[in-house]
Amino acid sequence: MIANFIVITIIMQLLVLFCFRLRHHLSLAITYSMLVILSVLLWRFGYADLRLSKDPQSLLLVDIAIYSSMMLQILLLYIYEGDFAARVGIGICVVSALVPSMNLLLISLSAEKIAVDPMFMVPLLGPGLLSALVTIITFILTAVTWECIQRLEQWLPLVVRVMITVLGVLLLDLLFREFTAFTNYLYAQDITHFGIIGVGVAVVVATLSLLLYTKWESLPTQGQTEKQLFSIFSGHKEMQQEVNQLRETLERMHAPVTTAEGINAASSQVQAMLNSPVIQVFSLDLDFRYTLFNETHRQLMQRVTGNEIGVGMEYLALAEKIINKEEGLRFFNQIVRGETSQKQQAYLSIEGERIVYDMRYYPTLTSDGYITGVTGFGVDITEQKWAVDRLKESEERWQLALEGSQDGIWDWDVVNNAFFYSPRWYAMLGYQEGDMSNKGQEWLSIIHPDDRVKTLRELQSHTSGDTAFYISEHRKRHKEGYYFWVLERGKALFNRQGFPARLLGTVSNINPRKEAEERLKASEEQLRYAFEVADEGIWDIDLQQNRVFYSPRYITMMGYSPDEFGHSLDAWIKYVHPDDQEHAREFLLHKVVEEGEHEAQFRMVHKNGEVIHMLSRAKVVAYDVNQQPARVIGIHKDITDRVLRMEQIENMAFYDSLTNLPNRRLLFERAQQSLSIAKRHNHSMAVMLIDLDKFKHINDTLGHDVGDGVLVELGRRVKSCLREMDTLCRQGGDEFTVILPECNSVLALDLANRIHDTFHEPCNIHGNQVQLEASIGIACFPEDGDTLSELFKNADVAMYQAKHKGLEVSLFQEEQAEVMQRRARLEKDLQHAIGSSQMYLLYQPRLSLLNGEVTAAEVLARWDHPEYQMIPPSEFIPIAEQSGLIHRLGRWVLEQSIIQAASWKHQGYSLRVAINVSAYELQNHQLHTNIRDLLNKHQLQGSDIELELTETAVMSNVESSVMLLNDIKELGVGISIDDFGTGYSSLSYLNRLPISCVKIDKQFVHQISSSTSEGEDDVVIVRSIITLAKTMGLRTVAEGVETIEQQQYLQHLSCDEAQGYLYCNPLDPDGLENYLRTHQPINKIAS
Repeated sequence: MIANFIVITIIMQLLVLFCFRLRHHLSLAITYSMLVILSVLLWRFGYADLRLSKDPQSLLLVDIAIYSSMMLQILLLYIYEGDFAARVGIGICVVSALVPSMNLLLISLSAEKIAVDPMFMVPLLGPGLLSALVTIITFILTAVTWECIQRLEQWLPLVVRVMITVLGVLLLDLLFREFTAFTNYLYAQDITHFGIIGVGVAVVVATLSLLLYTKWESLPTQGQTEKQLFSIFSGHKEMQQEVNQLRETLERMHAPVTTAEGINAASSQVQAMLNSPVIQVFSLDLDFRYTLFNETHRQLMQRVTGNEIGVGMEYLALAEKIINKEEGLRFFNQIVRGETSQKQQAYLSIEGERIVYDMRYYPTLTSDGYITGVTGFGVDITEQKWAVDRLKESEERWQLALEGSQDGIWDWDVVNNAFFYSPRWYAMLGYQEGDMSNKGQEWLSIIHPDDRVKTLRELQSHTSGDTAFYISEHRKRHKEGYYFWVLERGKALFNRQGFPARLLGTVSNINPRKEAEERLKASEEQLRYAFEVADEGIWDIDLQQNRVFYSPRYITMMGYSPDEFGHSLDAWIKYVHPDDQEHAREFLLHKVVEEGEHEAQFRMVHKNGEVIHMLSRAKVVAYDVNQQPARVIGIHKDITDRVLRMEQIENMAFYDSLTNLPNRRLLFERAQQSLSIAKRHNHSMAVMLIDLDKFKHINDTLGHDVGDGVLVELGRRVKSCLREMDTLCRQGGDEFTVILPECNSVLALDLANRIHDTFHEPCNIHGNQVQLEASIGIACFPEDGDTLSELFKNADVAMYQAKHKGLEVSLFQEEQAEVMQRRARLEKDLQHAIGSSQMYLLYQPRLSLLNGEVTAAEVLARWDHPEYQMIPPSEFIPIAEQSGLIHRLGRWVLEQSIIQAASWKHQGYSLRVAINVSAYELQNHQLHTNIRDLLNKHQLQGSDIELELTETAVMSNVESSVMLLNDIKELGVGISIDDFGTGYSSLSYLNRLPISCVKIDKQFVHQISSSTSEGEDDVVIVRSIITLAKTMGLRTVAEGVETIEQQQYLQHLSCDEAQGYLYCNPLDPDGLENYLRTHQPINKIAS
């Protein structure tokens, strides 16, 4: 039974919603007919066999289903269609309540029964009539309940109000049925029991159905939900009065006019209204098609829609740009039901012009009062609307300007000595309106005692006519007791006698400006002290007066006295070195002036004739009214010692310290120059790579000093065979490169053979006979490549081909592709190796030479290839760089290193992890972000790691490197230069890098114990590097320490740290942890 009730109730609710929804697609007459049929079916269902069964619970469920559906029907009609539709719906429900009783009466009616007992019809009609009566009373009570709930509109949403109304109505319905229980199925039943069940279920059903439909169709606009439901019954009289008034108007319009003058007057009035260019009139029939319109309406519709209109055309189809068709149907349906409406209607023409009409809509009535359509009447109020909008905008603009200025307003009625203050004025002083008496004495009392006399004097100067405005800067007391600076401005209004009658003005908080002035005053005083004690020369140029102030230190730096130096701008340029004067003038008069701040370096001449290297920094600190620089302040710092040291090391950086041959930087410059000339003049060019064979064996068996001697001798013999235009470079280790301009493959091969012939004679190095053996590879332009990278790569391939086949010399050939295939195979396999077990990390400890403690561990990547076994970093790192895998590999190394560092830190080990970074990784602007994220993820400080960069990596793009490394340095990460001295770093740039450590290359460290002149030179280089690093505040780390003698000498030179095979080979994490547990300080070992 409950299941049947649920199914039947859902069907009834959906039928009501469906029928109601069809109103958009059918006429109102058809919609009302469907609702009549549905209502009759509902009541018929109520008097079916289930009601005759007299089962109280079943009959209660039937009534719940019927009344909840009826209530939903009426509420939907009211909310979406208005009062008139709701009245019709109530009539349908009331009339349909009588149908089942009449049906039962007709079925039971027979002549025999009437003849025997004519009163037998009363019991049949009684329940039906009673149900109709209860229904009518229920709907009246619904309206009353709704009126009460409407007063809670501002607190309760519409759906909640509807739910409360339904709840109250059903409770009232139960009370009515209790009083009529003698004719009801509830007779002798528990009214309370059945009532609670009925009310609860009915409320849930009605609420859910209404919520469902509001999701399907949004609630109407234009205040339809704000109408009073009781107007369904009470509004009929008002509507009738409205209709009567319209009828009277029409009658007056159609009343017969007996005189010719009357006829002409009426006709003129109507014609004038229809022809007015500011009045539009149109009429629609019940299908909303045109029956009448004037010329103004026709022109308006043509401007808005672009279409010509005519009688019989459908209005809503043409007016889609004006009103939504669904909303238009709903709106005009309300008019044809007898309602009137007034609203402002905005039109947008095709050209974009906005037109506004004040519209009134009335139902069109016949002479006997029948509604035949809709009449629209409107007056063009575009200009009035525009004026009102402009006025509103002006008022809003003034209000916004006033609020945006954050100024308070005051108005002093001088005659009555009364003040008016704006809310902002009160807020500035911390008061609320009403806290002050608004008298002149109180205005004066909140001014600082020290400022009162001055303020009154300024006020009196204005009121007496001496000044055009009242302007005063003084301090006012805040409500909390402190004083702050304000700027008051005002103007007086004078009466006919010339006395001030009113003073109106503003007040601004200028406390921040005053504080800034105080800070500036203090700053200038500090600057004056700085002039007196600073070790740098300070100058201050007044560009408008063309005068310069020089600090005493500036003048003494140049060797002059104040009287000799003067204060003109010419002196600033006069003492600059003649070759640098144009540069200095450009710096001061253009760079600083245009950029506002700049830095330059140039030479100046001391009084005694010595050249001084100056670092000058300048900044524009003041501008004139035209925003042109008016004042420039700068400093001159003597950097002569630094420049000389940098030039010395920079000169070393251009040449290999061992062989005195050009290094990579000079090689690349000359190679690029030669290639450019070859391309421009269609010449040939060759690149030759020479790799010394068995060099490692020489180092291992005879020692590094012999190996160094071999490298020097090899360079000497190769250079003896070259032309003056050729360039020989030691790339590093045992590899040399020769650039051969204007040289084809035949000449290059002949030269290579002659070079190799010089190797046949053994060389005597420190009493050791050493046979030189080398492999030479050649690549030529243009046949072997047209870029430096291709030429170097192909020469390298040819050299490895010669070494692999045991040849002395090899020209690059296509059959050498096997080498390239290996590189391609390694490049492909490297993609899978990164992050797999093939790739792993080793760690070599770095020790303090002061106390022997392990301070750091350098991370070394290793690749165990499944086919080629161990691939050295020197082979797979270049492949990673050229293939673009270096960023992924670097990311993996960085993350694994930080994870391991976090693990060691958690175990209590205090050491930094030094991670090598490739030059290509420095081009990744996300490197700083990646490091920061990984440090945060694993809860490490920046000081827990250190990045090691080669000189080549940094110098490949100095400007970008400086910016990136500065960002990384801000994280606390240490930055060191690896293999220092083997690259081509410019010290002028190196000084700008945020480095904290310099690592001395092992080739210098190996020579410490050598007794040769070359070894002594390397000792000098090591000492110079350490001394320079100490001067620049940098730590030094010696690489490749293998003997106690090297360690002791480094300690003597105050080198900070060291690493090498003397202490430990590279270890895996477990091995390093064991080393840390068993490590003994090196001082004890040394002793």
